[in-house]
Amino acid sequence: ALERLSRQSGHSLPTEPPSCAETVAMSLEAQLRMRQNVDQMHSAFRDLSAWSSDIEARDNALRGIAPQADDAASAEAAEAAAAEAESREIEEAKAELARLALEDERRSKAGGDA
Repeated sequence: ALERLSRQSGHSLPTEPPSCAETVAMSLEAQLRMRQNVDQMHSAFRDLSAWSSDIEARDNALRGIAPQADDAASAEAAEAAAAEAESREIEEAKAELARLALEDERRSKAGGDA
């Protein structure tokens, strides 16, 4: 029965079991194909998620509903605000140091003149 099926399909049945090297190679090929399938599946889910978000945003725009800030956008905005505050503090500290240096210079001139 197996011989008849192999003749009909055009494939020949192996006469010997595969060697250890062939088994390892087949296993590696199967693992590679599985990994590629998983990567394709993840890519398809990311695309689907992006499409779904886009459609939801368009639907909300058509309904006149204000867009909701997602967690990533709000986290990014908070990070930008923190960076701006830090930059402002640094500038204030530089101005204070410059003021103190000028004041110290004036005192040393006043002390040298006296």
